[in-house]
Amino acid sequence: MNRSTIVYGSISLFLGTSIAWAASESTVSQLGLENNAQIEQSTSSDAISSILQEGDQNSVVAQQYDSVSGEVSVLQTGDLNDATIWQGAGSDNILNLTQLGELQTADITQEGSENVATISQEGPSGALSGNAISGLQSGTANAVEAAQSGVGNIKIYIVIGDFILLLNAQWGSYNFAYEELTGTNLFASVEQIGNYNVVGLVQSGDTDIVYIHQDGSYNISDIYQEGLVDIASIEQLGDLNAAYIDQVGDSNIADIYQEGDGNIADIYQEDDLNDAYIGQIGDDNFAAIYQAGEGNFASIEQAGVANWASIDQSGAFNSASLMQDGMNNIASITQVN
Repeated sequence: MNRSTIVYGSISLFLGTSIAWAASESTVSQLGLENNAQIEQSTSSDAISSILQEGDQNSVVAQQYDSVSGEVSVLQTGDLNDATIWQGAGSDNILNLTQLGELQTADITQEGSENVATISQEGPSGALSGNAISGLQSGTANAVEAAQSGVGNIKIYIVIGDFILLLNAQWGSYNFAYEELTGTNLFASVEQIGNYNVVGLVQSGDTDIVYIHQDGSYNISDIYQEGLVDIASIEQLGDLNAAYIDQVGDSNIADIYQEGDGNIADIYQEDDLNDAYIGQIGDDNFAAIYQAGEGNFASIEQAGVANWASIDQSGAFNSASLMQDGMNNIASITQVN
């Protein structure tokens, strides 16, 4: 037996003033067995919820409170999918959720105004494990787009602030991504292609940009940014690579490129106007850059196998570059002024 619960909006009169909460409509269509859909829209204007469940034992709970033009659309075709959506007191909250496989779970909360979340989870039919997404948006004019394909992918995102755009894509299985963006005018793009990749992203400030691209398996990317107008980029092509970027300050740039297997790269920058680049082509290379001060530049380029390089700079307006080509090379630069 399918079950659906629908609570519509209302029209209120107070002290002779007409306050209309109208056009609160809901559409539920369930074709399988033992599906459950619950919709509660309270005093909302133009709040439209549409739910379609075709498989068996799917569950959706959608709530919209005090929202103006808040829209929720859910499509689940498959079995044992679970979606919980809550769009709190705000306006123009829009969510489109599509779960096509089995055992997919999504828990999304949007509070504020003009928040948009587009989420798609697929997964093959008959899989023993599904994908999972947990998200929170709070603020104004934020947007999140998440896509997961395969099985066992997990994504957690937290977006708090204004004018934040977060783009997600996971193509493969058993990938994990944690993304936390707090501030204003932030942008982050995360793409994982392959299996067992891990992404950790924490961004706080104003007008910061992050790019992460993983193509392979068992890669780790971790970025922490705090400040104004910072840019961080990681690209990994291969397996078992690890890249770390930590920036605190303003107008810093960090870029890591890894092509091969088993490479490790680490960039740490504090203060302002620092620029660092690490490029690794080969296997089992290690590179690290540490910069504290203002206006420093450092770059490390490695081609080969099992090379080791580090640059440590403290002060202002230092510049250092290292290039390694071959096997088992070791180089280190330290500058203080």
